[in-house]
Amino acid sequence: MPAGSAQTLEGLRQLPLNATNMGVLHGVAAYWGFDASPATVFGATGYAFLINIKEDICPSGPFVWRRERFNRLITNLGIRTRDLGFYTRETTAAQRRRVDAELRDAIDAGIPCSLCNNEFQLITGYDGEGFSTVGPFPDHLPRRLTFGTWQEWGQDVYAYFYVYHRGEPANREALVRDSLSFAIEMFRSPDRFALDGYAVGPDAYTRWIEALDGHGESFGNEWNATVFAECRRHAASYLREVADWFPESRVLTARLAGTYDEVARNLATVAAPSVSLGEKRQTLARNRALEVSAIDDLERLLEGIPGNANTERPEVPGPRLPPSDDERVRERPPLLAEVMD
Repeated sequence: MPAGSAQTLEGLRQLPLNATNMGVLHGVAAYWGFDASPATVFGATGYAFLINIKEDICPSGPFVWRRERFNRLITNLGIRTRDLGFYTRETTAAQRRRVDAELRDAIDAGIPCSLCNNEFQLITGYDGEGFSTVGPFPDHLPRRLTFGTWQEWGQDVYAYFYVYHRGEPANREALVRDSLSFAIEMFRSPDRFALDGYAVGPDAYTRWIEALDGHGESFGNEWNATVFAECRRHAASYLREVADWFPESRVLTARLAGTYDEVARNLATVAAPSVSLGEKRQTLARNRALEVSAIDDLERLLEGIPGNANTERPEVPGPRLPPSDDERVRERPPLLAEVMD
């Protein structure tokens, strides 16, 4: 590309959320002009209701799970995601240049992009040397990515790249019904969303309690509790939004919001290094009971939201990548768990 050329996507911002995927999606929704608060993004995708724990309370819990249903619900926000593939330190220079070019083409067209190498970051533009990024955690997430070399990542390259096209948001009834259905299913059928070594929903709480001896004072314990506390705070806020959208649900949503606020406070306790393992164990057991009970209320709430019995829209394929002379570039492992083990 010509030296000195540059492009910036004005107005593209990422909130400093611990759940960096939510920060990216909120930034994209705002960029496209959609009226979606952080709570709506957490709630509409179902992420507000996720809990996923590995047997050793690995910090990967918030991101390493079966995300197919979650990915479909992103379209309800009006965002159609194009996945440019998975890349490692073994990726050739030619392959890196190819994905660099695709990202620049999208940015030139005014289309936002992101990367994920441990955490999600929005790509806000580029200059003659590389990409500019934003995101939280400036002490370990670089704000630059050099074309062709990606030298800022060193040898730790486990990277995904995404392009976010503008789509058509779902109507409010479908958005809420789909999200509640997903939240319920994650607790009623948790095995559908768990990868090997991980547990979702009530099983996650059981696994977490079992793993406290030996891992309850680890960074993984603190990080999982911190992220999932953030999720539950936004679940409570999302349910208050639902009350505004559907006033007849106010009594039920107020009770549910109070429950998820309590769950969030309890998880903050579990995250604290000063709290004993015994107290953490008791707190997680209380949370499990609270969340299992809340699912009954979520089912009652779902029954009261207008719409057909099944309002989830059929999966719409995202924009297709052009043919490549090396299709392996866009092959990705089953999920990030394959890399992080």
